[in-house]
Amino acid sequence: KVPLRAFLQRDAAKRYLLFAVPTLVYFFLRRAALGESSISTFGGFNVIERLYAFFTFFAQYLIKTFYPHPLSNYYSFEGSGSFFHFVFLGSLALGVAFAGAIFALLYTRRTQLAFWLIWFVLFLAPPLIFLGGRGDALFAERYIFLPSLCFSVLAALALGRAMRSPSF
Repeated sequence: KVPLRAFLQRDAAKRYLLFAVPTLVYFFLRRAALGESSISTFGGFNVIERLYAFFTFFAQYLIKTFYPHPLSNYYSFEGSGSFFHFVFLGSLALGVAFAGAIFALLYTRRTQLAFWLIWFVLFLAPPLIFLGGRGDALFAERYIFLPSLCFSVLAALALGRAMRSPSF
């Protein structure tokens, strides 16, 4: 473990700044090869629609992880700017509960469990942030493949703990 204070000191920061050079080279070459459109992959959504889509898609992905029926290649999305719509309020509550679970796990120092919930969010972030970036599918099951590993590992951890308990 590296404490945050040690990470922010000059010597430690120098090691990680070396990663900035290849990153900048990558983005420069990407822009040169793909043009200006490779940088602006935020689609035609304004800020309100993006916020609405972020939370509703997050809730849909979370639900599809546990209840994937019916599977489909394309889903319709009705963008809305109303934050008082029932779908948005439910999605927001689910997102806040998920974030609260992560913070509660971190607060109680259950870092392994928190890591896997962060894994879910981290690998789901690109399709949530870059709406309409490349392709027509704003919401697709293929985006949930890697994040769903989180719940598989959490189920395995729970099963392992249950098998170690004396009442099992």
